[in-house]
Amino acid sequence: MSTFNKNPGYSMTRLFKILFTGRKGTLMLKKILNKFLILHDVRGVIVIRENGGIIESIKSGIEYEDAFMTAVSSLMVGSKATADTFGNSPIAMVFMEFPEYFLLLVPLKEEFFLLIIAQNTANIGQITYEMKKNREDIVSLL
Repeated sequence: MSTFNKNPGYSMTRLFKILFTGRKGTLMLKKILNKFLILHDVRGVIVIRENGGIIESIKSGIEYEDAFMTAVSSLMVGSKATADTFGNSPIAMVFMEFPEYFLLLVPLKEEFFLLIIAQNTANIGQITYEMKKNREDIVSLL
């Protein structure tokens, strides 16, 4: 008798189904995020929790550290608080521009955000179009 599975509620078939579904969802999410990454001068696409935890990310030609993700998390929390203060909650988008890059931060659903990191030469119209077009598909995978 196998000692691996003593809980009759979780058969081997159910465990494989859970693992396969999770992997399939991850692959689908990466495929959607890649639609952003192939846009001209987009360098990173991250699905992130409000606490800064990364759900999924893909990047090209850019590195980011834990301190960066902590700063992004603070930005999300601060933006929500600002929107609440002005009575304009929920926020639709946060845009921050730097000398060479910009960040677009868009809420997906409770606690989840999409972060786009792009060079200033990227087309923000194309990026926001892809956001609107793919938002529901991303949300369905969270």
